[in-house]
Amino acid sequence: MMPLPDDLGTLHALDRDHLHVFVVGPGRGEGIAIALPRSGWVLLDGATSADRKSCLVATVEKWRASTDEPVELCVLSHPHDDHIDGFVEMLPALKPQRIALAGCDGAPKYVDILTNASSPSNTDDLQKASKVRAAFAAIRLWEDQTTRRAEGIHRSATAVFSKDRVAIEVLSPPDDALKSYLDACVTTPTKVKSEANRYSIVLRVTFGTTTVVLPGDLPATVGGVSVTPGWNELVTYATNLHDHTMMKVAHHGSAEAFHASTMTSAPPDRAWVVTPFNSAKLPRVADADGLPQLVAARQEVLMTAMPASKSAQSATQMPGIVKLADLKSSAARRPGGGVTTTVTAPAKGPLDCVWCIKLNDKGDVVARYRGVAALAVRGR
Repeated sequence: MMPLPDDLGTLHALDRDHLHVFVVGPGRGEGIAIALPRSGWVLLDGATSADRKSCLVATVEKWRASTDEPVELCVLSHPHDDHIDGFVEMLPALKPQRIALAGCDGAPKYVDILTNASSPSNTDDLQKASKVRAAFAAIRLWEDQTTRRAEGIHRSATAVFSKDRVAIEVLSPPDDALKSYLDACVTTPTKVKSEANRYSIVLRVTFGTTTVVLPGDLPATVGGVSVTPGWNELVTYATNLHDHTMMKVAHHGSAEAFHASTMTSAPPDRAWVVTPFNSAKLPRVADADGLPQLVAARQEVLMTAMPASKSAQSATQMPGIVKLADLKSSAARRPGGGVTTTVTAPAKGPLDCVWCIKLNDKGDVVARYRGVAALAVRGR
């Protein structure tokens, strides 16, 4: 039986016999912070709140114990501005011991490709590109100050991280396809943005018999056409992805990232978390192949916030449970399909749009904590 949501404000200290996975998504941007058993943190991607604070910095600083707690690994799943947001603030504030991004031996690095790429002429693209460039400049500065190098990682038989019964393996991208992609990006830098989702780092975290799947923005199809690498290729390598305890749903709940391997056969007491992406209207609330399909498969889906802009997020009363039909009705009433909920107060802080999932090592969700803007969406 899945535990009812608790208020994140009641989580005063972490029980370090357990694994805690924080997923933040304030309407644009996505970040994940994993508090390891005993001590230490692993971070994936980043996001900033409406008040321009790093959500992951706020998370780690709020719950990090005073006696230890290094950030042992910081992973960038792919270089899109909505996943790299906050890196500039995170690196000097949290001083990670390791930084990893997609790469393989003999291939150029994203940092080199983007440093040498010409700037886009479109104003919106230029602003997005400047965020990515600033993040890679921060990575370069981290390399200079620590004398370490950002690691290139890809699918491997060896875990990228292992400590205290927690192992993290990379399921995608495969090294041969990744090398071809990075080589092509040298001559055609626009491929970095247009194809980066296909080369998202997909992580599987194991803690005893507990499994957490973190697939970045990996798609199954693009424009209705199956792509490689993508979910169809991944499942030939990882055949039991349905047997997970928790999953961050890929690509903000986009139907092109749905795959039967993750959506079928899983027991009902599993935690699925979706981060919204407002400008793309993800997850789609009214479409049959959007949020309704997720809810039909899981009965309850956790959203870190509404698919609305950061500045429009608002608090909802505990326990934050909302019926899908109510969201559909709201979307139908608003131009462009936007959604609203009953406003009780603004929710613009770095810990407002977050779910924390507490897991034991036996495959159980022990507790769920929600920031004031986070929602549990149910079919009925």
